[in-house]
Amino acid sequence: MTRGRSYTTCQRPHQRSLCMILVLTIMIVGHLISTSDTFDHSLITSKFSSVMSKSSSSSSPSINSTSTGTGTGNGIIEKPEYKDLDIQQGEDNYTWTEPCKFRTNHPQPVILMSLGRSGSSITWDTMSALTGERNTAHEVTGGNPQSSKTFFSNLQNDAVFQQYTNWTLQRLCHVQREGGRRDDITDQSGIAGFQWKPFSSSWNHPYAIKGLQAVANSTDPIVKIVYLTRNPLDRKVSNLRHKNSKLNSNQQDVAISPHCAVGDTKCQERHSQFSSNINFPTGSKLIEWLRNAERQDRRIHERLDEFHIPFVEVPYEKLYGIGKDTDTDKAEEWMKLFRYLRVGPQEGLTMEKVKGAFSMASTHKKSRNDTIENFEAVKETLVGTDYEYLLAD
Repeated sequence: MTRGRSYTTCQRPHQRSLCMILVLTIMIVGHLISTSDTFDHSLITSKFSSVMSKSSSSSSPSINSTSTGTGTGNGIIEKPEYKDLDIQQGEDNYTWTEPCKFRTNHPQPVILMSLGRSGSSITWDTMSALTGERNTAHEVTGGNPQSSKTFFSNLQNDAVFQQYTNWTLQRLCHVQREGGRRDDITDQSGIAGFQWKPFSSSWNHPYAIKGLQAVANSTDPIVKIVYLTRNPLDRKVSNLRHKNSKLNSNQQDVAISPHCAVGDTKCQERHSQFSSNINFPTGSKLIEWLRNAERQDRRIHERLDEFHIPFVEVPYEKLYGIGKDTDTDKAEEWMKLFRYLRVGPQEGLTMEKVKGAFSMASTHKKSRNDTIENFEAVKETLVGTDYEYLLAD
């Protein structure tokens, strides 16, 4: 009697591929579980489970079968186009979602919050230089209201991104971690992080709230938040200067850049072309704009307080000595900042040393009276209101 061939599990050709995938999945998941200080083990596991479920439900024994929709045919979700300012050229936009381990002790993870034209770039640049090696904090959440809305919409709608409610920690870790993609972040760096522009267009977005909750719940490491503020009149002047440079120039080399390097006199001369004749809103339009700015500042404070997130608020005017008479007063705000961060010079810092760390030059030195063409009308609007104090230098 001739017996047929007997096959056990994984001996049939079409079973071998599935068994290999199963073994690899178990090995990878086991490795992730054994690594106690990485993020989102369950999320990573769910990705592999998705691959397996897609493969096993296919009528073909191969995982490379073709499919329609957002899949690539092998269970991996396609990666949509997304411009990420914190990803270096040629690098995968999804890199920050990979498991990550913070360096211990340093650099200190920091999120710099500020609204547009508040001096965040020079402030971070100087903070990093005075605490260790100079590095950059990118505007990860977007540099204007629309790009900020886009950032949070991508987090919510992208099949991969939406799993990372702790995106703030994942982002910080991939900036700060040892052997990361950032060449400017080393063991000699005092701080590492990114900028978050808390625009009203996205501040109440579910993923903005979840990102702050992740910061609030993080104890190892403790994330430091620096909230940089500036007189809204001066923020408006800066915005209008840059807007006017674009409207009055059809040549790319004439429009002013956001910042000028120390010693770049040509750049500073371009900025000086747009340092006067600024036509400012007045009347009810100006009052309403200031009310909105005030409301947003209040929302920022309320949200941070709601989640019991410690933060330090540093006014631009105190950091850079606007309206002050002594260098001692100017440097004190920097030392207050460094005492909060627990890194950098916390005693004996002079403004001369702070200025010596600047790599960006001042691009506007004129008073509001010399800059705003209709300053008297602005003054008339504000005198006698709750916003009269903004006129003081």
